[in-house]
Amino acid sequence: MTEILREQIVRNSLVDMIQPVYQNEYVTRNTLYISFFNAPSWIDLAGDSEYLKHNCHFDNCIYTRRKENISMMSAVVFSTQNGVNKLDTERFLKERQKDQIWVFFRLEAPTFGNISWYRDPAWRNTMNWSWGYRLDSDIFRPMQALTTRKVIPNKDYRSIFFRKTKMAAWIVSHCKAPSLRDEYVFKLIQSGVSVDIFGLCSDNKIRIDRKILSEKINNEYMFYLSFENSICTDYISEKFYYYLSLDTVLVVRGGLNYSKHFDNKAFIDTSAFQTVKSLAVFMLNVSQNINLYTSYLKHKDKYNIAETKTESMRQSECQLCEKLNNKRFHKKMYSNIETYLHKDTCNNPKVIL
Repeated sequence: MTEILREQIVRNSLVDMIQPVYQNEYVTRNTLYISFFNAPSWIDLAGDSEYLKHNCHFDNCIYTRRKENISMMSAVVFSTQNGVNKLDTERFLKERQKDQIWVFFRLEAPTFGNISWYRDPAWRNTMNWSWGYRLDSDIFRPMQALTTRKVIPNKDYRSIFFRKTKMAAWIVSHCKAPSLRDEYVFKLIQSGVSVDIFGLCSDNKIRIDRKILSEKINNEYMFYLSFENSICTDYISEKFYYYLSLDTVLVVRGGLNYSKHFDNKAFIDTSAFQTVKSLAVFMLNVSQNINLYTSYLKHKDKYNIAETKTESMRQSECQLCEKLNNKRFHKKMYSNIETYLHKDTCNNPKVIL
């Protein structure tokens, strides 16, 4: 498979792209060390390096958290969600070798957190590649792995429909989010859709065990509101993937063009409705129509959702290793990380219709 064709696959779909593209083959190559300087704590770089040896086309990369001998590294990765102090900034800039690749990593929306080391002018014209959830990333890493099933599960969809006794559920602990999702849900309730709210933003402000609550939603609720706290370019959080796996119909609202990258008959996209009232009327109709409701479940069940975010992380690490082995074909420099992350990337509404 050519590099151009593989890149087209990566850019054109969020489904199946995280599958291994190549079969491993025996080729002698120099070992390339990649320092993930401030990697999030959940990333298992030792395990990922072992995975890479057996599952990626290029098996000669080793990921490490080493902070010393930076000049000996083939690449250095910096998480924009974790800090880099002034002393390390000066050291990195001083020790960097001419052909060393620098990569900035981002999984959360630009509105998340208050880390801002990359705003320092010293970091301008230093980064070669981006690594994250955006479709224009040089190394694409979706929040979670989503693939298409070869065999659709055999379920009694009629029984699922009749066991539902409640309308919609919403779990939220980030109150008054920039996306105005609180206001959206309030108008949805005013328009006749019953919504039970759980989490720290609920009336009782009680956090319920996720497993218990998931079982409750799976058994009792017809819909789950998968509303993002920020509406930012290509951003969807893990809630979309997690609740897509349940026997409920998702109502989605976020910055990704969901219908372009997924089967739009597998969920209800709020962007398809001009007003909250029109969405409410549609949801009420779906809840009363067994054929329409179960159709959503059937379309949804053609997807297989990974239980953890490890798989998509490892496949993106394969991408980085592949790119690093062919870096002469991927010459690039970002003039300003701040511009890429923050300029015109979030478009939160001012009012809700």
